[in-house]
Amino acid sequence: MLDGLVPDGLAFAEDGDLYVGTYRPDAVLIVRGGSRRVDLLAHDPAGQMLASPTNVAFAMHENAPYLMVANIGRWHLARVPVEVRGAPLHHPVATGLGF
Repeated sequence: MLDGLVPDGLAFAEDGDLYVGTYRPDAVLIVRGGSRRVDLLAHDPAGQMLASPTNVAFAMHENAPYLMVANIGRWHLARVPVEVRGAPLHHPVATGLGF
């Protein structure tokens, strides 16, 4: 199923879907929560806006959700509109570590 894909950055959406930046090919996939279905969110065969994408993260801009994609091939961030927000982050409290 992953022939030719080089997955890199991962981010969960609030609906349980997993967003995956793939270094090769220049794409972002969505692995649908609770299934094995994989959908293509964005693909850039020319490598202009998605250029060897690495990390992905959700962000809000003007009350709209976006997926921010770091691209090591051209050293820039791409902003891809999405329909869902990112999953809330969990910040564990360190105990017994002297902090």
